[in-house]
Amino acid sequence: MHACRKDTNKTNEDLGDFLEHIFNLIDTSIEFSSQYRSISRRFVQAALRESRLRPDELLFPKHRRQFIKILEAQGNPVDFLLFSRLTSGTTPRRDGVKHRSYILTLELVDVKTGDSDKESTRIRKADAR
Repeated sequence: MHACRKDTNKTNEDLGDFLEHIFNLIDTSIEFSSQYRSISRRFVQAALRESRLRPDELLFPKHRRQFIKILEAQGNPVDFLLFSRLTSGTTPRRDGVKHRSYILTLELVDVKTGDSDKESTRIRKADAR
């Protein structure tokens, strides 16, 4: 199965290297799965630019077909779309320091049926010292 990924940062901060670290964790998890093969993020971004579509527009069948045709023409067949979303919340602690927690949600969407499967996990950003 071939999956193409699109990521969204819904936090109120620039995550810099941390976001790249998250992308690498997702890619590594897909790679270790024997069920899926990931399409390079560069190919996905190029197909989005060429189709002039935003990731949320891929849920419309007509737009999804247009996007998939571009990827298939590049030699990248698509069976699933993987959407990731990173959200955060801040909680003040007694000592006045704020604690930020992150939730990474992955949604796998079957391009033929539209069926989806979601999974979320908490992730931690270590303090740079």
